[in-house]
Amino acid sequence: MSLLFPIPPTAVSFHGTAIVHPVGPVEARAVPKQLASLLPAERQASSCVLEILPEDQFLTYGLGVSLMQMRSPSAARARVPVGSPGGQSGMHANAATPHHG
Repeated sequence: MSLLFPIPPTAVSFHGTAIVHPVGPVEARAVPKQLASLLPAERQASSCVLEILPEDQFLTYGLGVSLMQMRSPSAARARVPVGSPGGQSGMHANAATPHHG
């Protein structure tokens, strides 16, 4: 369908506060266990962890709508409060990043 009609990709954006957990063994850091289990063992000692605490609301485009609806920006856009159904209050978006330097 996207080959026939120009349809932008889906997107999620938000404002938040980031906590940078320093490089070192994951067990010695205050990192959520669910996140720590996603880091490969060989990278746990050389990765810093970014913990992102979203604030206010998520701005979405194209989530939960059909491809045809995505052709209409007003139908494809949404604002979802942090902590709304489908999420949890205080929800964390986490990422692990290798430390270079």
